[in-house]
Amino acid sequence: MVSRSWKSLSRDNKELALECLTISDLSFAHFSDRLKNDFDVVLAAVGNNAHALQYASDRLKDDPQIVLASVNTDGCSLQHASSRLKDDRDIVLAAINNDRISFLHASERLRDDRELALTNINGGTGCLAPLHLRGLSVRLMDDREFALAVVNKNAHSLRYMSVRLRDDRDVVLAAINQSYVGISYASERLRDDRDVVLAAIRKSRSVIEYASPRLRANKALQQIAQANPR
Repeated sequence: MVSRSWKSLSRDNKELALECLTISDLSFAHFSDRLKNDFDVVLAAVGNNAHALQYASDRLKDDPQIVLASVNTDGCSLQHASSRLKDDRDIVLAAINNDRISFLHASERLRDDRELALTNINGGTGCLAPLHLRGLSVRLMDDREFALAVVNKNAHSLRYMSVRLRDDRDVVLAAINQSYVGISYASERLRDDRDVVLAAIRKSRSVIEYASPRLRANKALQQIAQANPR
């Protein structure tokens, strides 16, 4: 724990500030504006705690070397970077390589970039969750190639795709192939498609409840569902 006197002494003293940062990252928030605008001090601060970037001066929040050091430690610290660097492809790529959820903090332009979005889906760290689709553009949510890549990773992602793609047979079947829950997000038309429903109930008999009334009453499908032990 850094004492009040130590914080007070280090507040505007670069040498003491750098030493203080080796003890606690909490002290950086209390440094003077001059030190929050000092490259060496801020670089040390973000190396200790990436989210210290939020207290840096606007000038250093716009410094590629500082921000890159920060996002390499914690991708989500991208949220504290300048608008210009949130729109920098290399910075954003470094952030998502650390934590795929950081893509939510990229610029609107980059969140509409299919290639970058697919890089995040296919190469980001951690399991893909529907949460990772938040903030992406409406255009991408209606992009068939993107949808196929996403539902192959997580069937629940179909929920966030456009109405058109939830009515796309190939996209829905890809989702079902990943998990039977995919049928729960399919359009009414596809819930009335025998082959689509059959693919789902072969994964789990319980999903027959998502089929259309017509197919739920189908004796052959009922028998297949009942014969499935899962």
